[in-house]
Amino acid sequence: MDPDKNRNLIFISLSQFGMAMTANFIMVLLPFLTFKISSYSSQETSLWVGLIMGAHPFVVMIASNFWGVLTSRFSPKLLFMRGLLANIVLFLLMGFTSSLHVLLILRILQGVFGGISTVGLIIISSSSSRERISADIGFFQTFLTLGQLVGPPIGALAASVFGYRGAFVSVSIVLLIVIIFSYLNVEEVPLQSKQEKLFGRSTVN
Repeated sequence: MDPDKNRNLIFISLSQFGMAMTANFIMVLLPFLTFKISSYSSQETSLWVGLIMGAHPFVVMIASNFWGVLTSRFSPKLLFMRGLLANIVLFLLMGFTSSLHVLLILRILQGVFGGISTVGLIIISSSSSRERISADIGFFQTFLTLGQLVGPPIGALAASVFGYRGAFVSVSIVLLIVIIFSYLNVEEVPLQSKQEKLFGRSTVN
């Protein structure tokens, strides 16, 4: 296997692990943080919890298609890096907000940039040979699932040790490490075909 392509597989998968871990890291904190900063009744705050928790996955579902289309216009690697950087900023802002409205907006924006997992998958598929693509996508998916599994217990531990604000800062530091390693080790791949249409056939056939 081409060493550059192998590096893409390893570091994009590790980056996706970091993204999935940090996203699920904060999921365990959000209900408690929402109640902490809320000025509403318990019933109203419970509704806010549902909105804040549900906004991210709903927006990711929509945004993933747009990120896929952007890879025909912009460098997939740079798109991936910028998405990671945006998440670092959003995590920091979430840790310091005291408004439920702002927290909800940040979660929506986080959903928009959460769609970069599609870009990671495109980089993996572009870096893989026809014989290896199924195994490589499975490798990528394994690290994504692993991040989802380890995120909540690590998030609970971080909150108990550092508090809510410290937990958000620590998760931003983790993503900063991820983006540095990705920038240094992920090789560029060609732009995707402009024939792919939004909500049309998947970039990965």
